[in-house]
Amino acid sequence: SRSEFMVRVGWALLATGLCGGFTTFSSFGLDGIKLLESGATFTMLTYSIMSLVFGLILCFTGYWLTRA
Repeated sequence: SRSEFMVRVGWALLATGLCGGFTTFSSFGLDGIKLLESGATFTMLTYSIMSLVFGLILCFTGYWLTRA
């Protein structure tokens, strides 16, 4: 039935989103560790802070644009 199909699709999308979020965060952390290990402390701090700031800005922008 259609509702059963929607439940299956919903679970697949949820699982994909969760796995994607974990891998993105893991890559972000690994990049930071590699920068620290190479002695690029300033670059790592700049990269981390800018990622956080721009991520929040884009999140709030998306929220603001879809708030209708």
